[in-house]
Amino acid sequence: RKTGKGKPNDGYYENVVVDKDVTIRGVANNRSTACLDPRQAFDDLGRLRRNKTAVIVDAAPAGDPGGDGFVMVGAGAAGATVECFAVRHGQNGVVSVEDDTTANRIAAIGQNQSGIVMVADGTQVLDSLVIGSDGVGLAIVGDDGLARGNWVRSVDESCIVLVGNDPAMTDNHARRCSDAGF
Repeated sequence: RKTGKGKPNDGYYENVVVDKDVTIRGVANNRSTACLDPRQAFDDLGRLRRNKTAVIVDAAPAGDPGGDGFVMVGAGAAGATVECFAVRHGQNGVVSVEDDTTANRIAAIGQNQSGIVMVADGTQVLDSLVIGSDGVGLAIVGDDGLARGNWVRSVDESCIVLVGNDPAMTDNHARRCSDAGF
């Protein structure tokens, strides 16, 4: 549903069901496939910097509490990748319950529950940013999960949680976590 008259703050709202392995990427324009990295568009407090751009999914366009930014569920979601988006004002930024899914270069800002939650085997969260979630910043629950190159700060619970057999975590950063950093 398209609303408004095409002005910059007008919104486009849509639920999309995908039944195959797919990569959903935020890009600067329709002439480019390059990632528009959202992490560089926000300051330490989660505010959008001047003269910076990002592809933003506003999960609460009508106000709190909002919904989830991206949810990867169903057999078709196994192997899916979501990358190069900022998700703000929702319940959870990214949620996956399917195996081998990836969240790459995601900025989850101001979530009412958790930033990024992956509950399946072989999931990955790479080079992402979580600021100001009311729950866990980043959680990977399942075997062979990978958290690499993530920055998590100012969350009400633990910053980064990995649970399962053979989890891997490298080059992650956490600060101002109410319960624990890692």
